[in-house]
Amino acid sequence: MTQRYVCTYAQNLTPVHAKLWETLQVYCKDRKATLLVVPGTYKNPTSRWSQEDQDQQVWAPEVEPYLYSRRIKLCPNLCLYADVSVQPTAARPLSGFEVFCGGNSAIFGHPKRALETVPTASRIPRILTTTGSCTVANYSRSKAGKKGHAHHTLGALVVEISDDGIYHLRHISACADGSFIDLDTEYTPEGARPAPPALAITFGDIHVGRDDAEAEQGHYELCQRLKPRYSFLHDTLDFRARNHHDKSMRSAHEKVMSKIPSANCVRQEVHAAGAKVRSIASWGFKRTYIARSNHDLAFERWLEECDPKRDPANAKYYFQVWARMFEHFDGHGSWAMAFELESRRMFRGQLRTVRFLREDETLRTKGVRNGMHGHNGPGGSRGTLLGYAKLGEKTVTGHGHAPGIVDGAYRTGVFGSVDHGYNRLPSGWLVADVVQYSNGKRALIVLVKGRFTA
Repeated sequence: MTQRYVCTYAQNLTPVHAKLWETLQVYCKDRKATLLVVPGTYKNPTSRWSQEDQDQQVWAPEVEPYLYSRRIKLCPNLCLYADVSVQPTAARPLSGFEVFCGGNSAIFGHPKRALETVPTASRIPRILTTTGSCTVANYSRSKAGKKGHAHHTLGALVVEISDDGIYHLRHISACADGSFIDLDTEYTPEGARPAPPALAITFGDIHVGRDDAEAEQGHYELCQRLKPRYSFLHDTLDFRARNHHDKSMRSAHEKVMSKIPSANCVRQEVHAAGAKVRSIASWGFKRTYIARSNHDLAFERWLEECDPKRDPANAKYYFQVWARMFEHFDGHGSWAMAFELESRRMFRGQLRTVRFLREDETLRTKGVRNGMHGHNGPGGSRGTLLGYAKLGEKTVTGHGHAPGIVDGAYRTGVFGSVDHGYNRLPSGWLVADVVQYSNGKRALIVLVKGRFTA
């Protein structure tokens, strides 16, 4: 039996968003879910709803039957901390809770959307996240109040727990009319109906050769269910064969002795990455975009730094690629992107729906900027999720392998294995994609053992 909860937040002395509240009732009835509303307090002397009741702890009458203000373990490793009231204007509502939560993943009631993973000594990191709010924005005219208003999110957190104890968390974000989409179903105050095809999906970093068949099947099933129009791929090429970070004697011997053909052969690894692009592009997308990523760029770095006399296993391919690079420059007056050049050569005519993005090129889908990998930060700094949040626009990036949400910045996880050999424990990596629904709202989808829902 699947247990299903819908967790949201309600601010004191503040009315609910009437249409969203109706839609949440429809959702809970349709999905047989238990609605839990975490009460939050905020003293707002400028509120038009509470000027005469500033010291009263009163919540909208609609939410009172659902208020829950205790700490509860929803399953052995997941806890709802409804007894913790986080200031609704907090810029970083999850800050400081990493140790507080012990070994649990944790949910906190808060009107601002946030999610982070906490590394653990196993390959299963903890997740800390907030809920979103069912009450309307009600903040003071102070600096903190205005910032809180800007990040106020109408919505909730769906929690699904299967009978084997595996839990899945998904955010639902409401539109102004109270409607929202969860996976392939759109919910409105009037009822539920099949949702239009999703707008886009950004997969976790691919890293061909670091595969997991169970996870890949889960990504495929997610796409067949949501039918996204566009897909974005990051770090498709791992470049394990000649990664500049991995030049030790032990590693070199392991590659020579490996039973994986591409472990020591650049040409075979590039071919495997191109084949993966072709395979994923065949899942039914209108267009597949390849983000200009640091591991893809490692191919070009190898071309610049390799001494073919010291790498006889790859020397022939090295000269062949350079010959094609020179030929392209002479014919077009610009240098080709090596990974695109070789992928299109190896799979002639089979990548017609694939577009390789240049490093300074991105695409917007309903106000969300896609295509930035995440390795480059502002002003030449190292890319971080917080740095992208400061851009002041909605973004979806990869690179970090630990999924997260900070303000308007979303980050994916990985596509396949969470163990790449060099990421020693503790680790916060997860298999995770970011989906943008047809209404423009986004959801971070974590896959556990190839499953994205209970």
